[in-house]
Amino acid sequence: VIRLAEPFGGRKAYDNYLEKDKRFPQAALDNKVKGRVTIEFKVETDGNLADFRVLKSLGYGCDEEVIRLVKEGPKWFPSTEYDKPIESLVRVRLKFDHSKAGG
Repeated sequence: VIRLAEPFGGRKAYDNYLEKDKRFPQAALDNKVKGRVTIEFKVETDGNLADFRVLKSLGYGCDEEVIRLVKEGPKWFPSTEYDKPIESLVRVRLKFDHSKAGG
């Protein structure tokens, strides 16, 4: 039985955190950036996050912003196999839309 890694509080709360705490980079606003960033990272057996990679980039500071949010956000429970923690890869996607960037 495998349980996939998830952030403390669950995915819905995590997605809310990502949206609420997202800081739209000025360069992205200036260039009217719209799209999604997808990153992948490893959740180690102790819940630490490592090996961040950008799979789908928008540039203009958006990629770095998603990595900042994940690193500064809630801790993660590792994946488990038969209740034993195992390393796993997780992907996080975040949408950027200059027309919805408040202030």
